[in-house]
Amino acid sequence: MSKPDHPVSAPEPAIGGRLRELRLVRGWTQQQLADVLGIAKSTVSQYENNVNEPDLRMLARLCRLFEVSSDDLLGLQAAAGSLPDCLNVELRGLTADEGAFLQASLEAYRMAVARKETNAERRPLR
Repeated sequence: MSKPDHPVSAPEPAIGGRLRELRLVRGWTQQQLADVLGIAKSTVSQYENNVNEPDLRMLARLCRLFEVSSDDLLGLQAAAGSLPDCLNVELRGLTADEGAFLQASLEAYRMAVARKETNAERRPLR
């Protein structure tokens, strides 16, 4: 059997770190994630330490649970690439102050939208 002329050179998928990150962002323990998935805590630990990998069905369940793409979960795309196209900015490397500013700006925007919607609901119909 001959070798392909242009071998596919893709990084080895490493789900462990990303899975741990997603779990910790939600404040879950390994046991809590295991309970949600109906698997043993040791299996979650094996996934996170790249000792074992989830099968295709479990990968799909993890993607749905954490609301991420399989590429994102497997680390096959940059973090900014997993964001909606409207957020085409690099978010890694922000200082704590920059992150806090963006969070506060988003919260202020959401509050303004909510006030606008509330005011619109209060207006009498003519």
